Amino acid sequence: MYALNNGPNTTLVVTVIEAKPPVELSQISWSRDGVTIDVGLARYTISVTGNMLSLTIVNPTHSDSSRYTVSVQHPAGNVSTFVTLTVLGTLHLYFIHV
Repeated sequence: MYALNNGPNTTLVVTVIEAKPPVELSQISWSRDGVTIDVGLARYTISVTGNMLSLTIVNPTHSDSSRYTVSVQHPAGNVSTFVTLTVLGTLHLYFIHV
């Protein structure tokens, strides 16, 4: 499980140990609670950098708390893994000078 407060973008990252040929963006899909994430939505960015697959959520809020799954369909085989993301809320700090 991964927990964070509301705020700036958060990125979920999965590292591929080995894949030959390398994993391509077209072979990756991310889903949220079993529903494929539409990469056309401005709230999500999916990328592949070297051996790292990532999903960035723009300004996550409590409603983004879910189980996120990444699936890879590769010539060497298909694999998937998941993480449960919990967005706790906004953190406010107040300083009182006495």
